[in-house]
Amino acid sequence: MRIIGGRHKRRTLKEVPSHTTRSTKDRVKETIFNMIAPALHGGRVLDLFAGSGALGIEAISRGATFADFVEKDKTAFNVLKDNIMRLEMENEVMLHFKDALATLQSFKEPFDVILLDPPYESDLLAAVLPKIAENRLLSEDGVIVILCGKNESFPIPDAFQIKKDKTIGITDLKLLTWSDQS
Repeated sequence: MRIIGGRHKRRTLKEVPSHTTRSTKDRVKETIFNMIAPALHGGRVLDLFAGSGALGIEAISRGATFADFVEKDKTAFNVLKDNIMRLEMENEVMLHFKDALATLQSFKEPFDVILLDPPYESDLLAAVLPKIAENRLLSEDGVIVILCGKNESFPIPDAFQIKKDKTIGITDLKLLTWSDQS
């Protein structure tokens, strides 16, 4: 697995040796980061189900100034920590070895980009999206990036609207912003 753009382009990342964590394909990453480029520049990022940290690290490489990474699996967290240290990004990140829902309660400032790539076919998206809305964790012009299984369904709170919805292979990519009513 590698970083595909920005100042760390072509640097390799360690992958999590697990059947519950999957690597995001380069084609999917390229699509995501082309879509959200304006929100990244100088922005704050939350990588909520971080795994190896590939998405959040890509965001920093492409111009985000700071990222919070949340991961509760010990093996994945150790890989994430190693990737951050190898790229010397320690001053640009905060690592949280905690459950995603519990961690959401601790954030006080909104994020410009929130990356949500939980295990496919889990109930995690249905649980975290209302908490993000309730705690106003997305900045006014921010974007939520959701990666989920192609036929996976979950409720989108009224506070958000789907700006883009694209299927790439087995992955659905959804971009959410605040709805006009929020």
